[in-house]
Amino acid sequence: MVSIERLVEVFKVLGDTTRLKIVKLLSEQELRVGEIVEILGLAQSSVSQHLARLRSAKLVTERREGQVVYYALNWENFLAFEQSCKRFMESELGSIETMEHECQLLQAIVGGRQGGDERSERRLCAGR
Repeated sequence: MVSIERLVEVFKVLGDTTRLKIVKLLSEQELRVGEIVEILGLAQSSVSQHLARLRSAKLVTERREGQVVYYALNWENFLAFEQSCKRFMESELGSIETMEHECQLLQAIVGGRQGGDERSERRLCAGR
């Protein structure tokens, strides 16, 4: 089962332009904070805070070489997040524990509607 809370956590972290830029940079190359500062033109403290948020969401890893810290995209967790998004979007609404109320409303509001595309023809809230 896909955790809505985990999806929300990661979407919040990725919902910032600077953090998305950092993620994209790290998808290309392992970088030091100073390099990210130079590329983005931001203060070191700002970059460090963004990296801390990305690390807390487990989207970025760090590797130390003496006193130098290198940051990289955590591909394993990033791809797991991508798969979680896909499973969430493909799952039946009724199988999502925290959406029971919305499922009932959907059935009440559009339950008798005919036609539409393949997805709308599935039984509403299947999996309940």
